[in-house]
Amino acid sequence: MDAPSPDGRLSKPHRNMLMTQLRDYLHTAIPSPLMDARVKVVDLHKIDREFKTQRYDDIDAPLLYIRIYIGEATSNALIDCGATHNYISQDFMVCVGLGPRVRRKSQPTQVTLADCHTHKSIDRCIDSVPVYFAPHASEIVSFNILDTQFDMILGMSWLRSEDHPVNFYCRTVHHGVVPDRPIRNEIILEAGVVPPRSCIYRMSEEELSVLRAQLDDLLAKGWIRPSSSPYGAPVLFVRKKNNDLRLCIDYRKLKAQTVKNVGPLPRIDDLLERLGCAKFFSKLDLKSGYHQLQIRQEDRYKTTFKTRYGHSEWLVMPFGLTNAPTTFQAAMTTKFLHMLDRFVLIYLDDFLVYSRSLDEHVEHLRTVLDRLLQTKYKANRNKCEFTRQELEYLGHFVMLQSISPLVDKIDAIRVWPEPTNTMEVRSLMGLVGYYQRFITRYSRIAAPLTRLQSPKVPFVFDDDVHRSFQALKTAKLMAPVLSIYNPTLPTRVTTDASGYGIGAQRRPPPLRLCMLGDWRIPPV
Repeated sequence: MDAPSPDGRLSKPHRNMLMTQLRDYLHTAIPSPLMDARVKVVDLHKIDREFKTQRYDDIDAPLLYIRIYIGEATSNALIDCGATHNYISQDFMVCVGLGPRVRRKSQPTQVTLADCHTHKSIDRCIDSVPVYFAPHASEIVSFNILDTQFDMILGMSWLRSEDHPVNFYCRTVHHGVVPDRPIRNEIILEAGVVPPRSCIYRMSEEELSVLRAQLDDLLAKGWIRPSSSPYGAPVLFVRKKNNDLRLCIDYRKLKAQTVKNVGPLPRIDDLLERLGCAKFFSKLDLKSGYHQLQIRQEDRYKTTFKTRYGHSEWLVMPFGLTNAPTTFQAAMTTKFLHMLDRFVLIYLDDFLVYSRSLDEHVEHLRTVLDRLLQTKYKANRNKCEFTRQELEYLGHFVMLQSISPLVDKIDAIRVWPEPTNTMEVRSLMGLVGYYQRFITRYSRIAAPLTRLQSPKVPFVFDDDVHRSFQALKTAKLMAPVLSIYNPTLPTRVTTDASGYGIGAQRRPPPLRLCMLGDWRIPPV
């Protein structure tokens, strides 16, 4: 088939075929005329006739429209393969309140109409308009302004985008449910490994019922597909706090064969120290987190999991893979790099927007949300919090210039039973160690329990370990509220050292404690 001409127009056979493909995912609608217009876009005479007949005269097909939302306004946008640009009518632009965003072009766009004789000069446009396509995701679209009987006309500048299910420019149909992003999850295996073998885990009737429902849902979303891969990790369920069942895939054998990604995750204490001057906060949580990235096509077969209902492989990145966290963090860092540590913190799918004033915060929040819209990442509205002066973030309660541990985490440590094996000790120390900056002389107090985490040390819960366990619980209950460090202020650092360890306190004016730290000196 012929490629588009240099000016972006499509040949008649090409346009006919692509219009047929487009009907597979757009709905046909008949909009009522909202305004009178004296000028039409593209072929003025043709558009005028089509608006009255709702037919393409030369291909005898109905006009195609897509329902769109701009702000609180809705309309039907005409899909026109013959138009090289996107257009919005003057009246509809005013109706949706976009007037203040109109700008004059330094070089007006010269439009030649289909009769090859009529010319129009367009000197006004609107850039980066957030447009919601029902039922599809939102996009950023730019428009030229011209009076027309149609509210909007979407031409080749929109149709050639690779993010649409039908790509008019490349003449392809994209069936993916996740936008094609530059960063994908790769699964690189160590040399010489073979697909691991595992048995299917037994399940109760409740679990089987939930399994079937979740598999049907994942298939319907297009996140998984049937597979004949030699790989096959078993699945199991874990009970959530609300008593629902969470589907988990046991990728332990695959993870043991996977080459680890060296990409780092941010240090949480470093992130929190950026909040010293902030007074307003907003928290964003990305919807379906990891599932918004794709698995590299040649690695999809390695993600196969097996159930009694067959084998399935992932098309999007699942939880539980070795390099999933670092891959997702790299994707977020790439897209939000110019905002990081200025007014936004990102730890995996948890965003925190912070600002010194309310006006500044509104502008920062708009910038972040616009970027999410441009990059087609979706946020979970139910888990977002906006314009707060205190909120929970990454296991801490963030307030004006101070942080403290969450109350439920303190309660969890308070009622924690004595460990009976090495794994239980590791679970306890993982939680307590996360808040060690709030505990004075942490390394000295925790030393007996720390030794028990080693597989080379026999598990003996003696009196020293018992005292360490009780002392940690008491210290955690008395954890202070720490001031968030402000690097712009003078700081007093108090230190002490011995042959056993090093201790330090950091206090910015007015001498509020902002960090407790101590480090055990390993034997030479």
